[in-house]
Amino acid sequence: VQQKPMTSALDELIAVKHPPRLVPAWASCLVATADTQKDYFWWVLRAWGPGGKSRLVDFGRAESFADLRRVCLDTPYPYEDRELPEVKPHILCLDAGGGEVEGENDSRTHQVYQFALTDPAHIIPLRGAGGKARMVGAAQIRVHNYMPKSQSSVMPIQFMYVNTAFCKDVLAHHLTQSGLLWELSLAATDEFRRQMSSEL
Repeated sequence: VQQKPMTSALDELIAVKHPPRLVPAWASCLVATADTQKDYFWWVLRAWGPGGKSRLVDFGRAESFADLRRVCLDTPYPYEDRELPEVKPHILCLDAGGGEVEGENDSRTHQVYQFALTDPAHIIPLRGAGGKARMVGAAQIRVHNYMPKSQSSVMPIQFMYVNTAFCKDVLAHHLTQSGLLWELSLAATDEFRRQMSSEL
């Protein structure tokens, strides 16, 4: 059976036209993820429900950690069923990469770790299992003893170690299944589509 090109599969899912910034009634939690860039973040908010079903709720760019906290943890979202109360995102999973910070004796990784320590119950740094690293399953929770440049004491950081190759394979499979589990919405902008296409 010939599979659909990934860009075509994305277009078909967007064409379903689920409304943006509304939580489906079947959802049990909201999970935000953010890709750390040199001086900003791309973030995605998805609703998750039984059986691993999910839908894109919102997508955007945050210019600072404060902005990221506001949109990915502090903003309430209404359900499609207006009888249900609004809900805030339950957790923010944040890429701990990003490299050195220009003009500062600091790194983006250290900034992410410091930000995570302000609310460790709701902000979890992510690190990808790239290169020759091997792991079983999609992700593992680990503790990293991080030594910041400007300090003499170790900072124990709980982070999520993600099997990126495994996750991309799962996502590619979902895209060929016409959105049975992985739904999009009109929150999928041209920028969202471009980024997704480049990852698959």
